[in-house]
Amino acid sequence: MTPPIFHQIGDERQFSLLSRGDRIWARWRGWDQPRQLLFLTPNGDAGDAISDQVLATWSKEIGVIVFDLPLTGRRQSDKLSRDTLPEDWEEQIHADIQSILACVGLNGDRIKVLGTPETQAIIESLEGPCLCLDGPASADDSTWFAATLARLGLVETEDE
Repeated sequence: MTPPIFHQIGDERQFSLLSRGDRIWARWRGWDQPRQLLFLTPNGDAGDAISDQVLATWSKEIGVIVFDLPLTGRRQSDKLSRDTLPEDWEEQIHADIQSILACVGLNGDRIKVLGTPETQAIIESLEGPCLCLDGPASADDSTWFAATLARLGLVETEDE
């Protein structure tokens, strides 16, 4: 495996690595936290507003990693589309997740995966607790997002 390339930018670590020959770009805040979340954003872009909101809001309580899904964000391609490689798309995401976990040295005991309905089958095939987004596709609804993170055991609710 080609070693990842890390860059420290303020309180964020950005890194890239190869996964099955495809370059992944990821952002990680709160890497020193004991609880970690790998978040697959609704539109798959690690540079979008939802990623920014999740990183800014939750990285003080938990570590958060976001990355570009294939064919989105920095991995967008004019030559390829999801229609041209539908089966490989899921295999690539699964490989990406495994590569990121290996890169950052985390296993299923230390990290939870939160995905979207579109990626539900992929995250359910992973070892360890995973959860699919079942509410609004927005981190702006902090009450809903906090309840989702509590269900994953990443944050405590006021009832606890």
